[in-house]
Amino acid sequence: MSDKKKHSVAVIGAGITGAFTAYLLARDGHPVVLLDGGTASYRATSCNPGGINPLHGPGLPVPMAEFYLSSHKLHAQLHEEIINLSGIDYGFRVIDRLFLAFSADEQKQLLAMGQEYAVQPGFTAQWLTPDELKVLDERISDSAEGGLFTSGNAIVDSELYCEALLQSAIKLGCRYIKSDASDVIVAAGRVTHVETNAEKIACEAAIIAAGYSTAAICSRLGLSVPVAPLKGELLVVKLAGAPLEFDITRGLSGLYQLRDNMYWLGGTKVSPEDEPGVSEQGKREILAGIDTMLPDLGPLEIVAHETGYRPESADKLPIVGFLPGYENLLVGTGGGSKGILLSAGIAGALRDMIVNGPAAVIPYLSPERFNVVN
Repeated sequence: MSDKKKHSVAVIGAGITGAFTAYLLARDGHPVVLLDGGTASYRATSCNPGGINPLHGPGLPVPMAEFYLSSHKLHAQLHEEIINLSGIDYGFRVIDRLFLAFSADEQKQLLAMGQEYAVQPGFTAQWLTPDELKVLDERISDSAEGGLFTSGNAIVDSELYCEALLQSAIKLGCRYIKSDASDVIVAAGRVTHVETNAEKIACEAAIIAAGYSTAAICSRLGLSVPVAPLKGELLVVKLAGAPLEFDITRGLSGLYQLRDNMYWLGGTKVSPEDEPGVSEQGKREILAGIDTMLPDLGPLEIVAHETGYRPESADKLPIVGFLPGYENLLVGTGGGSKGILLSAGIAGALRDMIVNGPAAVIPYLSPERFNVVN
């Protein structure tokens, strides 16, 4: 797969990573088939505040700093093209974000993060004292010891973004099959076909980008890919009082822009084995976290209570690359809580591997860092 010819590629999974991958491959002229029956429970893309935030997350400062920044850059470079192709405005915009500190340790961590903002073009960060926080918005808690006010991150409507990527891929020639892959056919270490219940699709390469379901698909091929669902609950609310013009967070707790006077409130991170789906405990934790940051926020109308199962790898970094024992079978999953940001980087890396083969592998993301062969 190291030559520059166009390859027919089957992409399994039409969440944001699979849709982005199909779009980039179709954009480059590869014949692409994208398969997804929509049967997975609690999909991650549709339950996500849509943050594209490259300066905080697992694996920083090494090895992920460059990958995060390149992912952010790709989102920014392509968003006008995607909107024009798809006809869907998914609300890509730069957003301000306030990180609150309630302890000396939290303040230390935020000041260190502020230094990363200071050296990145297009990003700014300013430390605010408790008095300055009250000037910014008097509803912020008196108990906050300060906050880092940042600019430069982006935000999208994640569900609309995924649909825009899908429609863009289709406009560029991708065939979208609303069916799950029932089998992956292999001969002499190469994938030759991907099957659904209705047809057998020939391909020169296949990519499994099915979120946490990737583990089950790979298991049928004798591979143990260490990715599992991490449940995150969110509330969609309307504010009765004055709007907040910036996101505001502390750890997992956060208030994020959605549209009009509606906001996402987050969040939680637990194994779905503890309690599948939405839970009253999750709702209480979210509201308690918001009350700590914004005790005077005023009445909230809860419009929706949702949950997404985010694919998280054993070391919390994405799993991207060729699967051991297969010349033309790749995987792209494990974005976790950074899934919207990382969708672009994972898709770009997979596209490069389709064209350039093993020479394009990113070692610290490769499945080979794990013992995946059963």
